[in-house]
Amino acid sequence: IARSEGPVVVRGVAEGAADRLAVGLRAGSFGLGSMWAVVSGAERRQVTAFARIAQRVAVHLMRRRTEDYRAHRVEMEQLAVLLHGGPTVTGSGDSIELPRGAHWVAALAVAPNDPSERAISRSRLEHGLALMQRSRDLTVHAGQLSNLWYLILTVGRPQENSAATVRDWLRDLLDDGTGDRMPIYAGVGSAADDRGGLPRSRKEAERALAVARLAPAPGAPLAFEDCWARAALIRVLDPTVVADLETVTPLWRLREQDTAHGTDYLPTLHAWLEHQGNIRTAAQRLHIHANTLRYRLTKIEQTVGINLADPDIRLVLALQLKALDPA
Repeated sequence: IARSEGPVVVRGVAEGAADRLAVGLRAGSFGLGSMWAVVSGAERRQVTAFARIAQRVAVHLMRRRTEDYRAHRVEMEQLAVLLHGGPTVTGSGDSIELPRGAHWVAALAVAPNDPSERAISRSRLEHGLALMQRSRDLTVHAGQLSNLWYLILTVGRPQENSAATVRDWLRDLLDDGTGDRMPIYAGVGSAADDRGGLPRSRKEAERALAVARLAPAPGAPLAFEDCWARAALIRVLDPTVVADLETVTPLWRLREQDTAHGTDYLPTLHAWLEHQGNIRTAAQRLHIHANTLRYRLTKIEQTVGINLADPDIRLVLALQLKALDPA
């Protein structure tokens, strides 16, 4: 049917069933689908008329597709205005009707790198969004901007557990109702009382998503309020920042000392800083005596010429050590 230039008679559908007449619908070389009819006998006059009707149907389908595409593009532009703030692009950002209530923004990223697997995951997500049950108190606006999907989830009657309700709904969406979880990472921002708070919630969702994507495989949606410290560290420990730290801090000299002489200055300093200068707990972490830890800290100061009593020095060294060992 797809290759034929005209209608095709389909016979032998089933015992006792009438024949079918089918024709491919095209706009130039672009396939739009097919049109079928049940026939008792396909005369040439009927086939010709069917082909002529198919041409008109294809024109209407193509026009409908164009209108749907234009409406979808405008809707995505309006969604971008809501999520990023600023002036409208086309039409009015107010065209997207957000009901009253509390709004949460969720950012989603498809995990697979393979193009075909990514396409399947996107299709599953679109299908899930179309089928997921929504109550009167939960509405959803969704769209894809750049490489991420964004959802605005609105709870019309906010309660103390509304944030958990939003995350549960999102978890159910990604579980797909089949037990086979979609390979999609998700981050959720905090609540916005009105549309003016959506850009902030969107940023938080993106930062929570960045933390979620550090995991080897997608897990449950991650809320920004549960990972804000890790999200901040990711931004501070940007590779370019870390590379610059390498040139201004003395950690490279400690690494050389450990390599050349078998000392454990780097892990000692790391443990002490992680435990905020608590000698006893840091020594327990390293399985050494507290006096041994004090001796090592003194040797570290002497080896690289730093003063560990300086809070600025401790902060910068702690950040760089965190970058070297994120776990």
